[in-house]
Amino acid sequence: MEDLNYFFDLARNEAPHYPFEELRESFTTRLTVQPRFQKHHFFKFSKLVLMSILFIWALFQFSQSESANGHKVESPAAKIVGTHHIKHTDRHHVKKSAQAAADVFQSSLVVEQLIIPFSNDCAQRQEVQFESFIPEDKQSGYASYFPSFTEAEIAQNNKRKKELVRAAFKLDRKQYADLYELGFGFALQKTEVTNLSYRTFLIDLVVQNERDKYELAKPDLDLWTQLPNGEANQLKAHYFSHPAFENYPVLTISRIGAELYCEWLSAEVQKLATLKKAPSLLVRLPTRQEWVAVASNKGAQSPYAWNGIYLRDYRGLYLANLNTWSTEPFTLEEDGGMYSVPVTYYSTNELGLYNMCGNAAEMVYEDLITKKPGTAGGSWMSSPEEIKINAADPYAGITEPSPYIGFRVILIKTSATP
Repeated sequence: MEDLNYFFDLARNEAPHYPFEELRESFTTRLTVQPRFQKHHFFKFSKLVLMSILFIWALFQFSQSESANGHKVESPAAKIVGTHHIKHTDRHHVKKSAQAAADVFQSSLVVEQLIIPFSNDCAQRQEVQFESFIPEDKQSGYASYFPSFTEAEIAQNNKRKKELVRAAFKLDRKQYADLYELGFGFALQKTEVTNLSYRTFLIDLVVQNERDKYELAKPDLDLWTQLPNGEANQLKAHYFSHPAFENYPVLTISRIGAELYCEWLSAEVQKLATLKKAPSLLVRLPTRQEWVAVASNKGAQSPYAWNGIYLRDYRGLYLANLNTWSTEPFTLEEDGGMYSVPVTYYSTNELGLYNMCGNAAEMVYEDLITKKPGTAGGSWMSSPEEIKINAADPYAGITEPSPYIGFRVILIKTSATP
């Protein structure tokens, strides 16, 4: 009865979706056809209709709220993406992306045969698939295969490249945190670099016939099959190519690949700056000092990138994607993803940055002089201790591709105007 009263309270406090005058006109029309319909019956019936509409609407709103915040994915493959505390303006899209990714793991079919409820945007764009330029009969010779594209695919990628470059040039606030006004002296990408962005870069290398750079930058997809127990074997076929994973962090790429991405984006931004006769931006990996400064908001946050010292929020939900199954009891409804998750999962820190702890360990330089390689923030496989802002680096010195390591970029304004 308490639940029923709750719904009636919702209905009572909400404005009706259909104006009363509209309903009255409709019923008045019916009165001319059925003269024996009495006036007091009309008012009683219209009131019942309005209450029914409001009650159904309240039920729908409540169920939508539970979908966005209720943390339960019915698919048995939900453990792959988990359920999360999401702070994002498009929760429904993120939820669909997560379910789509989970469904991929349930199916042993090839990508073209999958029926995945990914967003309409993905379906309409018909993104170039990574498999499309590594045909099945070429996968055994993948190491030496150089792809080619149709004019339509190139045009599609050029459009996406233009959007990517323009967002960096303008420091689009949806994608970059302009931290100059806060005294940091640079801007930083709000998320880890995604599969979609990195794929745009790779395709452009092919278009420019940069065969050597392409060979250095392409992901090592075989690494997914080397994870324990073979649980992630299907990631080899789908993680870098399927639209359901386009908003996931790019992984299994080398440090050289990440640096080539930075050089490519820097060069493209420079071209746009020259065209517009405006100052340009240098794009590179951050130093550890820079990364720690933004993760902690100049030391205000510790030991993690969010307020407080706990891994869970007030509802008991994890605040980062990390390895919890080996450290404490959990259920699938509250745990972080079993593998990586979309780059906009979980809450941001105070500077608007996502996943500064967990998900993908982010490449950093220990210093800019030697460019000694390191990572910060820990990965989806890291322990609660390893994802702390000032934790010891579990991937120190690694430059080879890894399913645990990704990156985000820093942007430095140049003073010269072309």
